[in-house]
Amino acid sequence: MPYKKTDLFHNLASLPSAIPGRYLLANEQESAGVCLAELAGNVLFPKDGTAAAVPEDPYAVMFALAAAVPAGSDGLIFAPWVNGERTPVDDRTVRGGFFNQSLGVTRGHLVRAVLEGVAYNSRWLR
Repeated sequence: MPYKKTDLFHNLASLPSAIPGRYLLANEQESAGVCLAELAGNVLFPKDGTAAAVPEDPYAVMFALAAAVPAGSDGLIFAPWVNGERTPVDDRTVRGGFFNQSLGVTRGHLVRAVLEGVAYNSRWLR
């Protein structure tokens, strides 16, 4: 950005960037990568002995599963507010999860919905 900007109502702030005379606009969502980590560790590949085997690279397996599902996850929606949210709506009590789940939902749908939900929430931050 060519100028310093702060928006307290949306938790936006600008910081000096590496480019002289420019600023980096910073914003934060409460939960992003941890949503994928929790899906891997608690649902798809739990380490409690209930999973057949935890793959060497669970994220590679998860991304392959997600790649087989069309964009939009066949209507499955994931809201990443599993630990409250900071921006653009500051509410530590809000909770998210999966919505519009049907009997045809696969592991790939779950992974893709998490990836898309985090991406949509990141887009909302702008």
